Amino acid sequence: EAAKRMMKTIETVNAQVKKDFQLTFDLKIGIGIGTGYCVVGNMGSDQRFDYTVLGDVVNLSSRLEGQSKAYGITTIISSYTADEVMDNSKNIVEIDMIKVKGKKEPETIFGVTSDPVNDDEREILSEYLKFYRAGNLIKAKDSLEKLIKISGTLCDYGILMRDRLSEITMEGLPKNWDGVYEAKTK
Repeated sequence: EAAKRMMKTIETVNAQVKKDFQLTFDLKIGIGIGTGYCVVGNMGSDQRFDYTVLGDVVNLSSRLEGQSKAYGITTIISSYTADEVMDNSKNIVEIDMIKVKGKKEPETIFGVTSDPVNDDEREILSEYLKFYRAGNLIKAKDSLEKLIKISGTLCDYGILMRDRLSEITMEGLPKNWDGVYEAKTK
């Protein structure tokens, strides 16, 4: 809920700047949310300490925030977080399975959209993920084209994933393709 409020606030700020200053001010933020155990508090020594948070879930959340731009979705959440909130939200969709920098195990990630995702969009997205993970890039691209045509909510995501497919097609699928995208950046 807080992430949705943050996304709406950014939209409001952009609209207000456009209205007041006749500028297209496209301020964007990225949000990464993970659920798990961590250590919070003052840490360090007498000479230097800081209030901070440490833990695997903190690192994962930071990596997810860093990936938001690559998916064209403001908020990306971990699978554990999605499990906690999925039942009540039409704004959450599975978007990929990735290995983030610093982790060996893949993480299924979900996007939180500012507007609800309708059933047609969900079905096409699910179809895309199935083909993509199976390595059928032609059918995956066809699914993305359908998603781009019908979706306002997931259009940017569809365009970015289509670009990714083009890149993978040029490089060729790795021999050990498992449908997991390996994020190269933090």
